[in-house]
Amino acid sequence: MEFFRPTEAYPLFLRATLPRSVARNQLHLDLDDGRGNQGTAEVDLGHLSAPSNGNGWDAFHRRYVDQDTGEVDHRSFGSQLFELLFMGDPSIRQAWQGIQTAAEGRPLALTVTFGSQTERLARLPLELLHNEAGFLFARPGSALRRAFLHMQPKAFAYPQQPRLLLAWACPPGGVARYRQNGTGSGDHPRLDGRRIPATVGIPADQSHHHDGAAAGIDRRPPGAGGATEKR
Repeated sequence: MEFFRPTEAYPLFLRATLPRSVARNQLHLDLDDGRGNQGTAEVDLGHLSAPSNGNGWDAFHRRYVDQDTGEVDHRSFGSQLFELLFMGDPSIRQAWQGIQTAAEGRPLALTVTFGSQTERLARLPLELLHNEAGFLFARPGSALRRAFLHMQPKAFAYPQQPRLLLAWACPPGGVARYRQNGTGSGDHPRLDGRRIPATVGIPADQSHHHDGAAAGIDRRPPGAGGATEKR
């Protein structure tokens, strides 16, 4: 029986730029799905009021970061944000409606590209975008990506001798569950850490293997009493 069939998300792209000689809360938006649904909008973030208290989105953002907001606030703010970004201008509203038709109910994968000096929009919790169907990115398979055009690329030097930390565990009851599931009749499969370096191409003289049992680490669950970790 197939319990879960992944659904490919429908890609769409939103680009935010700041026109010259305007306040930083006034942005130009371009929405495009690469399939003919395109629209633009001029938005003023100053029109976005925070839920419950009306003190503005700066106050809501601080409360949100401090985890001092609830689902009612999230829905209210997300709905306002959705209306402001995608429903306020006829051009972008038509594009959004076309995208909904083309997506045919699939989850959305939105890539938002931020131009220079658009940090006010970038700071907003876009994950809370909400319409009549619910939170846009709460569905399995949906995605929200952020990209920044004004960030300078940084060189990356790959070390000649990289250091890798690999960890694994055999939790209490693992053997019983392994046998109960019918996936094997012997002991629970174990991973020999001494074989890892050769598998990933690290010379043996440059690797270190740490065995919890050899180090005297108690593998019993917390509260079981007895020995504690030894170093």
